[in-house]
Amino acid sequence: MEKWNKALDIPVEILFKYLCRDYRREQARTAELEKKVEKLQAELNYERNNTPTVEKLQRRVSSLKTKVREQEGTIKARNLTIKRLKGEIGG
Repeated sequence: MEKWNKALDIPVEILFKYLCRDYRREQARTAELEKKVEKLQAELNYERNNTPTVEKLQRRVSSLKTKVREQEGTIKARNLTIKRLKGEIGG
């Protein structure tokens, strides 16, 4: 004999069937969302571990500026040497 849920006016067995179906669907959806969260967490951890800090980037910029100044000085010295040699050859 079927028991009836008087508030919903449907048999309890049918109500249970639909609740189980919905529960399984939500379990699958939850598992899918958990996988997405794990993937995003892994991406975040990768970025945190591989993105340099502002201080480190500032040190790199400073180092590059120093190298540029040194190279500019080398280029100026080379150009002066070229001018001097041209003057010696031509004059």
